[in-house]
Amino acid sequence: MAWEAAGFQLSDLEAVRQRLLARGDITAVLDTLRAHGVPADRAMVEAVKRYNFDSAGLGFYYDNYAAWNRLARGQAQVRDIQYFVHEMTEVSELQRVQRETGFDFMGRGFERMTKKQTARWEADFGRAYLQAHNLALQAEYDFVAREVARLTGNRVRISRTLAAAVDSTRDEARRNMLVDGILLRKHPMFHAWQARGRETVELGRGARERLGLPRESPLYVVVGLAPREPPLCDRGRRAARTPLTQATQGDADRTRISRNHRRHEQSMP
Repeated sequence: MAWEAAGFQLSDLEAVRQRLLARGDITAVLDTLRAHGVPADRAMVEAVKRYNFDSAGLGFYYDNYAAWNRLARGQAQVRDIQYFVHEMTEVSELQRVQRETGFDFMGRGFERMTKKQTARWEADFGRAYLQAHNLALQAEYDFVAREVARLTGNRVRISRTLAAAVDSTRDEARRNMLVDGILLRKHPMFHAWQARGRETVELGRGARERLGLPRESPLYVVVGLAPREPPLCDRGRRAARTPLTQATQGDADRTRISRNHRRHEQSMP
């Protein structure tokens, strides 16, 4: 288990969670996000923290805890910005659902619900979560695609669909992201997109040094490593970021390629 591997005792996790919730780190996280062009405000950072670590629908997961701590310490990796982009989008959609339907996605008073009320809340949350999670994955892989472009000096420009299809580090998007209203893994083009991950891309010197890769590397390797690369400002230089509110250039592939957490871990059917 991730918590135990990180040196935590499972019996201590509730105390760890309560200390995290009590910690005044919102400003520090917000400063890190703004330094990387994430259009978040204080209310959203607070909402993401509560949703991730104090809501009825989600478990207390080490990966989320570790990412939050790196954001708070100003030591965030690109994958931590990716994490927040995902959670911010998910919370925004759940807030929209709450405004329109009155459904409390945080599950306040969950422990006092009757068995019937609990079953109803969990069913309602499951539906809202899957919809929000799909949108969050789309935003997350838009971000990954932009990171690939940044790291390669715009030599490699791909769509979120291709980024998700070739990502070898996790299959969450393949299981839960919709493309043309179809689950990515069930889309008729999925295997064609996935096959492109084996094509090689030509990396410039800077990208090779940052990622530790040769000049010609498989696309799936570049996509998998891009979120693990530290942000530029963590290397003593100010990150030149494109604001995430800026529209992407569509979902068509523009790639220069040579031929060579949760308690509610639902997947869409």
